[in-house]
Amino acid sequence: MNKKPTILAVAALGSLALIGTGFAGWVIAANAETSAEGTITAYEVTDNRLTIDKDTAAWDDKTGSIKFAKPATLTSYEGAWFTFEGDDTEKLTATYNVTVKSKNADDAGKVKATAEVAVTEGEGKTAWTEAVAANYVADPSVEIKLGESAAQQEGDTIQRGGMNYSFIVKFGWGSHFSVNGEAKNPYDFYNSSDAATKGDDAADAMAAIAKINQAKFTLKISFARVD
Repeated sequence: MNKKPTILAVAALGSLALIGTGFAGWVIAANAETSAEGTITAYEVTDNRLTIDKDTAAWDDKTGSIKFAKPATLTSYEGAWFTFEGDDTEKLTATYNVTVKSKNADDAGKVKATAEVAVTEGEGKTAWTEAVAANYVADPSVEIKLGESAAQQEGDTIQRGGMNYSFIVKFGWGSHFSVNGEAKNPYDFYNSSDAATKGDDAADAMAAIAKINQAKFTLKISFARVD
């Protein structure tokens, strides 16, 4: 009688083990998701581009012409032997006037102007180079001036309505015609001497200068922002 309960107890334990490992159990499955909100920030555009008023940009004489002619005022020389026929007078400067603006009327930034000039094209280009090498003429330079209403400083604050600039292109006679270290118009240079001394020189020099007729020069202007 004592052995039977022991056998039953063992059989019961064996049956529990089969239920736990021999059949599928419960499965719980579910997807996960969530959401979040963010913000989008957009910014307005400030247009500070510089523009040149092309309607008003122009040479002061309309053409930007340079003339290597007689002096505007002729000095009277006794026995003058070197003269100039015609009405044209010396014109060695030409001024180009420009107004620069910002597309932003409230722009208070600063801008700096730069310019360069060179004889760049035309039939007289080679002749010009040769005349410069012989010191008959001088390569051009540019002087930059601001209008009266603009701040006179290297980096200039943009003015409402624009800033007025004048670019003065300066040509000159070469050092070959120097008197006391200053280049003179050939009229004055040669008439300060006599034909016997300077006649051949005058013929050579003026023939070389005549070849630069119709040469062209280019003025390049840039405006840039400065800190």
